[in-house]
Amino acid sequence: MKNFSYFSTVRTMFNNDLADGLDQARKVLGVKKAMIMTDPGVAALPIWNEMQEAMKSIDFPFETFTEVKPNPTDVTMEKAADALKATDCDVVIGFRGGSAIDTAKAAALLSTNDGKLTDYYGMNKVKNRCLPTIMVTTTAGSGAEVTQYISIVDTAKQTKAQIGSPFCVSDIALLCPELLKNSPRSVTADAGFDALAHCIEGYIGCKANPITDAIAYKTFGMICNNLLTFVNDPNNLEAASNMILAAHMSTMIASNIGTGDGHNIGLAIGGRFNIPHGTTLAVLLPHVLAFNVEVASKKLAECAIAMGIDTSAMTELEAAQACVLGIQKLRDDLQLPDNFKDHGMTATEEDLEKIADTAEYKNKVGASAGSAPRKGTRDDFKRIALDAYNGVKIKF
Repeated sequence: MKNFSYFSTVRTMFNNDLADGLDQARKVLGVKKAMIMTDPGVAALPIWNEMQEAMKSIDFPFETFTEVKPNPTDVTMEKAADALKATDCDVVIGFRGGSAIDTAKAAALLSTNDGKLTDYYGMNKVKNRCLPTIMVTTTAGSGAEVTQYISIVDTAKQTKAQIGSPFCVSDIALLCPELLKNSPRSVTADAGFDALAHCIEGYIGCKANPITDAIAYKTFGMICNNLLTFVNDPNNLEAASNMILAAHMSTMIASNIGTGDGHNIGLAIGGRFNIPHGTTLAVLLPHVLAFNVEVASKKLAECAIAMGIDTSAMTELEAAQACVLGIQKLRDDLQLPDNFKDHGMTATEEDLEKIADTAEYKNKVGASAGSAPRKGTRDDFKRIALDAYNGVKIKF
């Protein structure tokens, strides 16, 4: 067995009662007043009222910041930090998905560390413990409440950047499946596919270890067995419970060992063209898995079994190919995008070169450095990006 390390310090609290969960979280942290951060879309939904009423019912004072942006930039996050520092709040609550959670983390970081977010890009540059955080996810996908990373759109470089530090791990991740009820189809499908990508890219990745393998395989099966049901019926509490927990567990993998070229190329395209992360993964993942199908055939064949595919009459490679095609079909059944042409990407030679630049860099630096099972070249990255742009269907 090769050497490995596994890091996880977040306290996971699964509670079907939001008010009780918040009350327990407050008692664990010993905090008195919260700044709740969310986006304008959520602030217009009934769950925002539910959140505020839950806080009031347990006499937990709070202020709000409702200007979180999708794919939040360094500028947006620093604005949130300024809003936090102007209050006497001693805990930050991120309420929504990855964008709100990352914004809350960034604000908590800058409340106890001087300078700009750019000062902390990379790993282990955060000097001081951040302000305490409670993350209340209303989506089953990003899993940002688990990670030691903050994902940021760098406005100057027009790409996704990351801050990584144990200080950036949330203190408490509160999972309340009731908050997922009536979720829009596009949100549940995008977020769930993100979680699926965390699992399978981590499972076949070069940095996989016995702990991440166990989590990834179990979680991949949970997603395959519940995601489409949940997307079609977001009020199915059993499916919602499985998905909110699976999304949380999937990021225990990504946070420890990174992901793969689905994320590396996806971050390059998403950052350059402001395409949501879930969309980039939906389009790219089948292409990236097909690129890796021969070198990762054993584990992809195992994943086919977890999907419920009968592989008894197949060779290992055939079973691995069936897994890739099954994931492509699930993507299509979820009505997720299958191309970038319709989502604002352009595919000039300059665009493809820039995408290759970023994908190559992320293959060498950051959380996913060295994770991809097959080492891609610049030409490979450009070809995959172009096939994804055109919506080419995977066939074997």
